Amino acid sequence: MRNIWLLPAVLLLTAQAPASTRPPTPAPAKSWVPDLAVVLAVENHVTLPPGSEPLDRYMRVYAGERHGSYNILRGRYFLKKDPDNPPIRMLMTAQVFPPPNGPGCSVIDVVFNVTSSQQVAATCVGTGAQQER
Repeated sequence: MRNIWLLPAVLLLTAQAPASTRPPTPAPAKSWVPDLAVVLAVENHVTLPPGSEPLDRYMRVYAGERHGSYNILRGRYFLKKDPDNPPIRMLMTAQVFPPPNGPGCSVIDVVFNVTSSQQVAATCVGTGAQQER
């Protein structure tokens, strides 16, 4: 009776692709926490997409990631409804960013390569907008 139960398990194991033919799994990005000096330097170089408001109208949430030898700063900008909200809030990982909650350029995602001092992307991610700069 044991042989009957082993046969499906053996067939299942032989049906998988050999490890050498499977595509490699990308390594997860490692996080780093940007300090205020890094954030302010990046903000001086960020170009927002067409249709967005001036930078000081947004509450800005940041996270740092390491990709190989590069430090990448990711930001999500939310158009402030309350002028008393703080302009900057730092987070550890991009996975905990608040979700987009408004239309068009009321929410913007920014990606900046801190190591090379280059903006990678700035995209309106609010509902109904996909404008990139």
